[in-house]
Amino acid sequence: MEKKIEPPIRGEFMTPKEVAKKLSICLQTVYEMITNNELPCHRIRCSIRFDSADVDDYIFFSKHHSGNLRLSDVDKEQIKNRFEDQLAHTRNYIDRFINVLSLKDKAWAKGGGAMKN
Repeated sequence: MEKKIEPPIRGEFMTPKEVAKKLSICLQTVYEMITNNELPCHRIRCSIRFDSADVDDYIFFSKHHSGNLRLSDVDKEQIKNRFEDQLAHTRNYIDRFINVLSLKDKAWAKGGGAMKN
C-alpha cells in the first residue's frame, strides 16, 4: 500500500485578491511580487494561490528588514527558528516523497515492470 504525500502547506490557501487585501496593496503589486519572486506562490493550472503562512512570514520579515533597522538577538532567534521549522518540514516532505518513490520501485520490480494500482 502506497503512502500518500502531503503537500508542504503550513497555512490555508489565499487568492491574489485576498493577499492584496491583507497587505493593503493593489492587485497589480501582488502580481509584480510574484514576477520578482518576492512572495512564494503555488500555480495550480491557471490559478495562483498563496500559503497564508508564507504571507505572514513576508509581513514578519519585511517589518524587520525595512530601513536600517538592526535586528535584536530575539528577532534573530525568531527568524532562525522559523527557518529551521520550515527546513525540517521540507526535509520531512522530501523523505516521504523518496519513500513513496522507493515503494513504487519495489512494486515495479515485483510486478515485472508493470505498476499495480
